[in-house]
Amino acid sequence: FFWWENSHVLGFAVLCLLQMTQMFYDIGDVIISLLGLDIEPFPYKDPEVLQANGSPDSESLCASQSFYDHIRCLYQNAALLSEQKRKAEAEGAKIEEEELRSILKRTSIQSLLQRHCKNDEPINTEVEETSISMDVEDPDIPSEFRERSLYKFHYIAPTDTLEGLALQHSIRVSELKRINNIHKNQDFYALSCIRVPNCIQKPKSKQQNLTAQQTQTLHQFQQSTNCNDRNLSLRHLRKHGFQLKPAVQKYLLDEEKPHNL
Repeated sequence: FFWWENSHVLGFAVLCLLQMTQMFYDIGDVIISLLGLDIEPFPYKDPEVLQANGSPDSESLCASQSFYDHIRCLYQNAALLSEQKRKAEAEGAKIEEEELRSILKRTSIQSLLQRHCKNDEPINTEVEETSISMDVEDPDIPSEFRERSLYKFHYIAPTDTLEGLALQHSIRVSELKRINNIHKNQDFYALSCIRVPNCIQKPKSKQQNLTAQQTQTLHQFQQSTNCNDRNLSLRHLRKHGFQLKPAVQKYLLDEEKPHNL
């Protein structure tokens, strides 16, 4: 009973289905017919990418071919142009690098700096050599104006030890290690020379050997003046040429001691 009442609906649905099937078949025939036709290739008018117009290679590749072959041809042309562009850029970069090298060979660094720094102060490219001489005395300076350095260099002998050098120069071992930046005693044997204190010895007083006559005069002067200072007695005697009487008189006047000669 249900199918009888709805038979017109079912018939209409079957009719629509048949029409749609027929339409699909018609569309398929149209597509098949289109695929079988030869279509003239259309020119691409972008000169920077493809440049198909006027190119004999493009015409030879695209002539008398199907639509899909033409699309493949366009992609091939685009790839060919991209490869040519890449090669041209690589060659241009190589040429620029070679030109730069040739310019650098012909031009010195100093001229390049002066060219790029015209408004700045001139650059002094000369290396200033400075040296600090602590322990070497300048021979051009007179000896009375030379400043004695605190340290001098001592070249290490095979028999030298750190303790022995410290004792020799009257300095503690720790102070000698500090001066030479020695952290361990083993580091001493890796050095060729070290800094040691520059001990300045005081000049010894030059004592002239007295003659027998001068020794006798000195003994008489000390008895007459009761002066036990040998250097003071000699100074007075030398002032008067080892003349006993004037030397004693001068000494007594200076000391204000009345003595009877």
